[in-house]
Amino acid sequence: MEELVGLREGSSGSPVTLQELWGPCPRIRRGIRGGLEWLKQKLFRVGEDWYFLMTLGVLMALISYAMNFAIGRVVRAHKWLYREIGDSHLLRYLSWTVYPVALVSFSSGFSQSITPFSGGSGIPELKTILSGVVLEDYLDIKNFGAKVVGLTCTLATGSTLFLGKVLSMKQHLESLFDNNSWALMTRNSSPPWPEELDPQNLWFEWYHPRFTIFGTLAFFLVMKFWMLILATTIPMPAGYFMPIFILGAAIGRLIGEALAVAFPEGIVAGGVTNPIMPGGYALAGAAAFSGAVTHTISTALLAFELTGQIVHALPVLMAVLAANAIAQSFQPSFYDGTIIVKKLPYLPWIRGRKISSHRVTVEHFMNATITTVAKDTPLEEVVKVVTSTDMAKYLLVESTESQILVGTMERAHLVQALQAEPPSWAPGHQQCLQDILAGGCPVEPVTLQLSPETSLHQAHNLFELLNLQSLPVTSRGRAVGSVSWVELKKAISSLTNPPAPK
Repeated sequence: MEELVGLREGSSGSPVTLQELWGPCPRIRRGIRGGLEWLKQKLFRVGEDWYFLMTLGVLMALISYAMNFAIGRVVRAHKWLYREIGDSHLLRYLSWTVYPVALVSFSSGFSQSITPFSGGSGIPELKTILSGVVLEDYLDIKNFGAKVVGLTCTLATGSTLFLGKVLSMKQHLESLFDNNSWALMTRNSSPPWPEELDPQNLWFEWYHPRFTIFGTLAFFLVMKFWMLILATTIPMPAGYFMPIFILGAAIGRLIGEALAVAFPEGIVAGGVTNPIMPGGYALAGAAAFSGAVTHTISTALLAFELTGQIVHALPVLMAVLAANAIAQSFQPSFYDGTIIVKKLPYLPWIRGRKISSHRVTVEHFMNATITTVAKDTPLEEVVKVVTSTDMAKYLLVESTESQILVGTMERAHLVQALQAEPPSWAPGHQQCLQDILAGGCPVEPVTLQLSPETSLHQAHNLFELLNLQSLPVTSRGRAVGSVSWVELKKAISSLTNPPAPK
């Protein structure tokens, strides 16, 4: 039965249902419904991706909050266990070491049992994906879940080095960026060593009555260095940038403290006395060291954001540029090195090589043995080419004699066209590829191609910037070869490690 409709009293508009007439708060409900319709029109005007991006942001925020909550609870449980275990030094040592070892073991075992791709920071794999390579199953939901659980356990282990009380990464940076000289403050006096952590005087955690500030900083650097190397070899989800950043800050702090002792009154320049601020050296050291390890300059911006001011902008930028220039001349970045170790698809870096490398052209390393299909090729020959090769694309040329490149054909489209039922042919007519093209088989134009005279550097830049997998090589329009990642890597490898002369 159709639903009854009617008009409101004194209304000349369209009829409404009885539910709307007699429902509670009809005007409010109509206003809400109209507002939702307006919002829906606005959202669809922006695009459907808006929904997914908003949902992604909300989900990541909730997952991050849940991880921080779990990490805080686990860290507090570790501290409670350490306090309540008693006065036995052996039991305290075991509670302090076994707890994080158990968490790290669970993180590594759980993540590796789910998927072998969950170890590490994920940045090398992300760089590989952004270069145009598809890594199977890496962006799977299982890998994401394994990384969330494993990373939560890894971060809950706390500092890898016992330094006074437990210092978080934030507290490490706050103490290292302190502008006061610890060496000068402890030169003529011995402040009491507090039993509990003092948030207002975090530098006390770097002081010990039996050692100098230089001794504790040097000990921290040595222990942090080999422990960080060990941590990078464990197959567990973890981030490596912040430990590297803290290590660089400690190096800068050590240099700043040494200069503060050498010039206790400061450095006089132009009649103005400039005091030595070890925190500035720690800031420059953190940005420079992390920039050298990652081969990036953006670490300077990160240092400015952490401190909230740019007083040390010039020395920090100079330190980062100098560190990058030196590091890039000798070795790849930390993440590129991880790509090489994991044997991920990777284009070696050739900038900064010898000038002789610019004389290497595509003609020297291209693959001259290529498979082409011509428009006048008989269908029997085309079938032989398709069945005897497994190429994803075939180069289409104008004719067998001219070899003028016309475009490319997808293997799937060509196989589909060959399997289709051919039309009736006139007697004596030989079927060729041109007949299939006339039937609508798609051909993709070649927008990018290399010349035999193109330099290795130019080819490398094209592949790197445009995320290419292969390019044809033409000479005066004729297809003479092709270049892929394989040929590029071999050419760069022969430049880096030239073969021994016979």
